[in-house]
Amino acid sequence: MAKINIIEPGSPPAFIAAAIVRHKLIGPGERLGVAVSGGADSVCLLVALTELAGQFGWDLRVLHMNHGLRGAESDADAAFVASLAARLGLPCSVETRVIEQGPDWENRARHARLDFFTGQMRLHSLALVATGHTLDDQAETVLLRLLRGAAPESLRAILPATAGRLIRPMLAVTHEQAVEWLTRQGIDWREDSSNQHVRYSRNWLRSEILPAVEIRFPAARRTLARHAAVALDDAEFWAGAVSDAISGVFQERPDSLIATVDALAILPAALRRRVLRFALARWTAAMSGTAQLEAVMELISGLRRSGKVRLAEAEVWVSMGQVRIGRHSMRPVVDPQQIHTAGVYALPWRGTSLLVERLDQQPATLRSWLPGDRAAWTHSPRRLKELFQQARIPAWDRAGWPVLESGGIVIWAAGLGSNSDVAAEEVPGQSDSPGGSPI
Repeated sequence: MAKINIIEPGSPPAFIAAAIVRHKLIGPGERLGVAVSGGADSVCLLVALTELAGQFGWDLRVLHMNHGLRGAESDADAAFVASLAARLGLPCSVETRVIEQGPDWENRARHARLDFFTGQMRLHSLALVATGHTLDDQAETVLLRLLRGAAPESLRAILPATAGRLIRPMLAVTHEQAVEWLTRQGIDWREDSSNQHVRYSRNWLRSEILPAVEIRFPAARRTLARHAAVALDDAEFWAGAVSDAISGVFQERPDSLIATVDALAILPAALRRRVLRFALARWTAAMSGTAQLEAVMELISGLRRSGKVRLAEAEVWVSMGQVRIGRHSMRPVVDPQQIHTAGVYALPWRGTSLLVERLDQQPATLRSWLPGDRAAWTHSPRRLKELFQQARIPAWDRAGWPVLESGGIVIWAAGLGSNSDVAAEEVPGQSDSPGGSPI
């Protein structure tokens, strides 16, 4: 193998070294896994890191996963990577996990690789795993996310480092630069025939769309990648602003965050949008586009006094000037119980029991309130819904609200009032009796 000049200005190793220093990706003397598929990008990364390792005392291990998607071609890739590692004097871990073709196989293969990397980090005490994502990959990812309607912060695209201890030191290197550098150094690599299949969106952008765009806009890839770098800087700024706003606006509950509409409405739209997305991210990972977020923004805007936006795993609910963001609200139901005498009854509502001091009309039924229920203790029968509104009780807190019904009439509702012939109040839970029998 030819002598490699790693300090050549503008060479892939120079870009890689600069990225490692700028983003503090690798510390001196660390043990590092290098993911190598056999393609030009990952081979370029491996050879460059091998040369840099001597200066920084890194301990490298080559990692290769064979998905078996291309039969003998995949096996040949694995053999090539093992041979390259041996020539470089590096240990190599090769694992075969066959991923069946079918819907979402790319995502399944990615998760399999991440699982492989995690296992190797644990097995060999690796601090990090480096992958060969390039400027081209970054540009393609930005464009894909734009076309899919991703949020502005998602345009950070491929991050230099992740919480899962993956690093990407080649994001300033183009695929063309990697190929040209390997050719000059006399280093071989493998070509993946599946990269030619334009049925995959990324391959379609890479082979057809971006080349056509670059006829008129030659710097398109670098421009898209530059947007990712700017978005990363923006995201770091917004993270602090959003954190401060979240703590100042929301009250936390076990299953939700609660705020007032006014507190959210006075935030600048850009900050409000990010606060809402951040809050929703605690409960759902399914909201990746902007359409649903804009529906939430409209709901919060005050144009509607109440309403709900339901997502896959979460909901945003506006009621009585308040906003609830969290898991889908489950309606707790008070099992109907017949009450004949005064006593304490188990009440599966807010962890309390019900103390009935006087009950002149018998029997009565303890149950959850229902739409249409009317209070019998007011001068003229009023719907409980009106009493909830008068007491400023938001819709999500009304679920499972306990009432006593006697003779088809609601004679008591928790916290809202009662007939003169019944006295009832909530007390700390005292009953473990099945069915809420009197104590």
